[in-house]
Amino acid sequence: MEATFEKFTLLHVPREQNERADLLSKLATPQKSGVQKSIIHESLRRPTIEEPDVGCVDKRTTWMSPLLAYLKDEVKPEEPNQAKKLVKDVARYIVIGGELYRRGFSFPLLRCIDGEETRYVIKKVHEGLCDSHIGGRALARKIARTGYYWPTLKGNYMDYVKRCNKCQRFAGQVTHHQSSYMPLLLHGPSTSGEWTS
Repeated sequence: MEATFEKFTLLHVPREQNERADLLSKLATPQKSGVQKSIIHESLRRPTIEEPDVGCVDKRTTWMSPLLAYLKDEVKPEEPNQAKKLVKDVARYIVIGGELYRRGFSFPLLRCIDGEETRYVIKKVHEGLCDSHIGGRALARKIARTGYYWPTLKGNYMDYVKRCNKCQRFAGQVTHHQSSYMPLLLHGPSTSGEWTS
């Protein structure tokens, strides 16, 4: 590099006289990896908060309970007709990571849900990203496309649409003009060859 210059001089400035360079050099050499100098670190031997003991008071039985019991532990109902129906129905279900999934016809796997989660899914899909308020079969298909299933889907979404305030207010509203449409007037030769105006 010195060959590119005609003349140059090197000047050494002691660290004590150049505070800015001194600070920059200290920043470049970290004390510990991932630790900044300006942050005070303290290692705690025990947690600063107490974790409350949580226990399940009563186990809720859902429509998925017999299916999960059979798939995990092969537990069948005592009644022979119910046991036969369960064995037949269980072929459409699979457990992955403790969650129950249904094999769909057009969709690979649909996650089985129940209770509060169904209401949340219906609300999010019905109101949609752009406040679409879809209803009917379109809502059921969209819920299936998002990857969810429960046996009372049809009844639940119909009930939700009936109770939706916006759907009820704007359902009977006519969106086109009330007068009859004007026919399109064409000027030119007709099919018989005559000129129309």
